[in-house]
Amino acid sequence: MAKLTWEEKAEKRIRHKKIRIIKFIPPARIFYANHKDNRKYSRFISMSLDEVESLRLKYKENLSNKEGGNEMGISNVEFKRLTDSAGRKLSNMIIEGSGLRIGDNDFMIRDFDKFKKENN
Repeated sequence: MAKLTWEEKAEKRIRHKKIRIIKFIPPARIFYANHKDNRKYSRFISMSLDEVESLRLKYKENLSNKEGGNEMGISNVEFKRLTDSAGRKLSNMIIEGSGLRIGDNDFMIRDFDKFKKENN
């Protein structure tokens, strides 16, 4: 049996991120802080689409962690992690006066045909 190199061992340990189900993509993807000196406050905080979806399900749809996790196709623990991470990012954005950039990540849109009709 051949010995594995450290790169091969590391590759085996990598856990691939599970694809999350997202039903909503915000129309605006960048939010700027309104300051007189924009150069001073040019820092952006990045938030993933799945973090935005977790906030929407938790606070707009009033779902529990278990229900929200089921909607996104992930565990309730992972759903809570996403919601907590998004909340920390929003609070840092407000306190530091940073902008917000909502980025892309691996996701799946439910009812893609309906989504395509509504957004074209």
